[in-house]
Amino acid sequence: MPDVVTTAQAGQASVANCNLIRDKQIESAFVQSNVAFNAYNGVDQFKEKPAKNLRFIASLYPETIQIVARADSGIKTVKDIKGKRLVPVTAAAEPRSTRSTSSAFTATPTRTSPVSTGSASPERPSGSRTSRPT
Repeated sequence: MPDVVTTAQAGQASVANCNLIRDKQIESAFVQSNVAFNAYNGVDQFKEKPAKNLRFIASLYPETIQIVARADSGIKTVKDIKGKRLVPVTAAAEPRSTRSTSSAFTATPTRTSPVSTGSASPERPSGSRTSRPT
């Protein structure tokens, strides 16, 4: 496109991108939908300074979460997690997504510490991490 100048720059993820847009330091960014919702509505870390100048351009992909339960937990559907403890994964954005999802079902997220899984396997690539309650 003529007369369009773009610059790609590594950032500090969705929360930082919302703050940069709010403060008019950047004009566009990739942001998780739940973080954009919180930023615009002044929820959680945006309570003191919402980002009312955010505008939606496109949804690139749906955000998926995975819930895994022990066979003996009695959890067969998402509704069954009510009142249960959840352990979020340690990836940067995932604990926030887990808190959002678990609060919708009144489950209690559990504080976690990373656990190295050791060697690689077809199911878990080398360097993968999982979590356990602390």
